[in-house]
Amino acid sequence: MKPRLAILFSLLVLVPLAGLSWLGVRLAASEREAVDRRFEQVLETRLRDVDALISAHLETVEARLSEAARMSAGDPASLADAPAPARQFFLIDADGKLVHPAASGAQGSLSTEERAFLGRIQGIVINRDLWHASRTNGAEGKDADSGWYDWYEGRGLNLAFWLRRPDGSVAAFEINRPRLTADLIAALPDTPGKSTGAAERIRLTDEKGDVVYQWGALEPGEDAEPEARIALAAPLASWHLEVYLPSGTPAGFGSRFPLLAGIAAAAIALIALAFVLYREYRRDLNEAERRLTFVNQVSHELKTPLTNIRLYAELLEENLPDEAEDERRYVGVLVGESRRLSRLIDNVLAFSRQRQEKLRLHPAPGCIDDTIREVIEQFAPALGEAGIVVETNLDAAATFPFDRDAVAQILGNLIGNVEKYAASGGWMRVASEIRDGVVCVRVEDHGPGVPPAHRSRIFRPFHRVDDSLTARSTGTGIGLSIARALARLHGGDLQLTASSTGSTFEFHLPLGGR
Repeated sequence: MKPRLAILFSLLVLVPLAGLSWLGVRLAASEREAVDRRFEQVLETRLRDVDALISAHLETVEARLSEAARMSAGDPASLADAPAPARQFFLIDADGKLVHPAASGAQGSLSTEERAFLGRIQGIVINRDLWHASRTNGAEGKDADSGWYDWYEGRGLNLAFWLRRPDGSVAAFEINRPRLTADLIAALPDTPGKSTGAAERIRLTDEKGDVVYQWGALEPGEDAEPEARIALAAPLASWHLEVYLPSGTPAGFGSRFPLLAGIAAAAIALIALAFVLYREYRRDLNEAERRLTFVNQVSHELKTPLTNIRLYAELLEENLPDEAEDERRYVGVLVGESRRLSRLIDNVLAFSRQRQEKLRLHPAPGCIDDTIREVIEQFAPALGEAGIVVETNLDAAATFPFDRDAVAQILGNLIGNVEKYAASGGWMRVASEIRDGVVCVRVEDHGPGVPPAHRSRIFRPFHRVDDSLTARSTGTGIGLSIARALARLHGGDLQLTASSTGSTFEFHLPLGGR
């Protein structure tokens, strides 16, 4: 297989396969992302159910503390033993001043716990943060009568529950965090040792990321990352719930196997298609080569008897008496048609050698004007019968090496086209000149010309301007292709040049040869 053909068939397989692989990978990645998103949403929903359980417990605490604050009727002594998980009761008046326990009271009247409590809440009392928060909550449309307040002091998160009384004062409870944590753990699912054995682990972490509580049979590694993570609702918004699952299973080979199988199937199908196309191509190529060989052999077989027919017809024409006008006319037809057939065979043989890359020149020194005159003389009877007036303007008398037969074939094809396609113009001129070391030969006519749509294609093999079965002029469509190939083998070229009427073909040959 030729390298160019091998590259073509490789691209036929690789380009679609690469496109399908890229598309498959993109689709698989998109599907994987969608599955991951849905899976993460399911996990977050489970975590929010746990968060709802924690919020429900805090609502119970709120109700108990609210009831206790209302029943105190403004008497701090009645709340000496605050309900769990409260640690210390305190009261702030309508102006934001701490009333109980009174910091200005005699030190002897404060218990050790109360003195420690005053130290813990000194910042929020001095700045009246909690008092401002009790009014801000109401302004934001939340519960205007009670709420939670959190601040960071000492070991971390501290919580207080407050309730505003009718007189504008604020009754509040500092929350005992260890007790609250213990109550929350009691409300959560069972400990790992008594779990249902599900292959997962759910963790409750505090504001520092430390594990407060966890459950589930899975033991995640130290570097394991959670599959889903959410923050708890206020007032524990700095705490998080995390869920861990076994690693490796979601994105294993099994999920990629359908994609790999599909790509493999597409690759096999493309390779099979390329093989079938290559086999058909080789079959058509072999058939074309057989036909070309057959035409070449037939042309060679025809050339010898045709040469003899033409030779004896020309001898007969020379030896006929002048008074034998009819016989001379008949013989002239034989000579003209044999020459036409000879040119056709020469074109076929040249085309065959060109396709087989065996087209060669045999240059020899000569004058191109002499060759032009010989060709015009051969065409004179046919051109005269077609009513075409021939003008010549030959000015290339220099001697230089060129292939006389090849140049005669170029001119024969150009003049033959004038005879077949431009006879309606009734005129043809052949001119030659030497310009800048190049011999230029120009063939002009006043025929219908070449339509613009065909000007770039007339030098292609088998291209004809009118290829219909009813066309008045017939031809093989290889004459101009062979003429250009022969001109380029000389190192020159053949072109259709611009003209106001008809067609003008011009070919160039370098004086120094190729």
